[in-house]
Amino acid sequence: MSTPPNRPNEQRPKPEPQTKGKTMNATPKKLLVTLAGALLLGGSLEPAMAAVTTLAWYRGGEADSGATAGGAIPAMNDSISDPDPTYKIMDSSVNDQYIVGGGDTQWTSDVPSAGELPLGASTLAYKFTGNGMLYRTKNQLTTTLNDSVGIECWVKSSVANQAGGAVIAYNGTFGSGSSGFGLVQIGATYYGDLEGLGTVGSTPVSTSEWTHLALVMSGGVTTFYVNGVFNASVGTVANPVLPLTPTGVFTFGGSPYATPPYYFSGNVDETRVFSFAPGQFSVNDLNIPEPAAVSLLGLAMLGLWRRRA
Repeated sequence: MSTPPNRPNEQRPKPEPQTKGKTMNATPKKLLVTLAGALLLGGSLEPAMAAVTTLAWYRGGEADSGATAGGAIPAMNDSISDPDPTYKIMDSSVNDQYIVGGGDTQWTSDVPSAGELPLGASTLAYKFTGNGMLYRTKNQLTTTLNDSVGIECWVKSSVANQAGGAVIAYNGTFGSGSSGFGLVQIGATYYGDLEGLGTVGSTPVSTSEWTHLALVMSGGVTTFYVNGVFNASVGTVANPVLPLTPTGVFTFGGSPYATPPYYFSGNVDETRVFSFAPGQFSVNDLNIPEPAAVSLLGLAMLGLWRRRA
């Protein structure tokens, strides 16, 4: 079919520029180049962790003497000299807290698989059987703070419904003359717990996936986080709600002060108690993976592609 001739004075539409829809404008293009350059130079797009002070950090085996996957964690008692690296669940912080109790408990290679954690990759975790075993510090708390302080851990319960309740990790006394704070499973639900005040937030238990739990007290507001996401809080700055000043010891897998002792059945990893300057906590301070830099770059490229389409 032949092209019709131009008619006199006829206004024909101008052809669209061939580059339309196939180039980026300067600003997003420069942004993409900047992001790529930062990655090539070994940079990171992850938010920086604020300055927090680690008061205790139980990694789950990486710092324990003789720890191997499937190996039994020795039972320990108050008569063992402190420090004795042969019979310790090691606190990886400078405080080097002493753990006693236990038995019928193992180190396991079943660890959070969410990738490299900000504080280092996990290779071992504690595996509790719920069979009458728990661990506790010998004679001290991790901290007596009840504000500007937090506790976090990774947990994977092996019992979908622990009807009587179970203590995962706790700083203080739970169940008798109660004071302190920690993380618990009651029935089929995980909670933060403020003794003397009650539970904070809730999230369903999973026996097939690891869950990160955190309870943070800041400015009279106590907040429960699940996998780094806000879940619930109690108290306000105008009407603060503070837990009772902790007393007792720090415990894993149960409570030596309660009858029954609320034994936990499942895996616990990367348990940390930390403090921070008043009002300075950020969720980026938690030991959970941030979106990888490469993933963020991919999202940026996807956004630019959609803009061009």
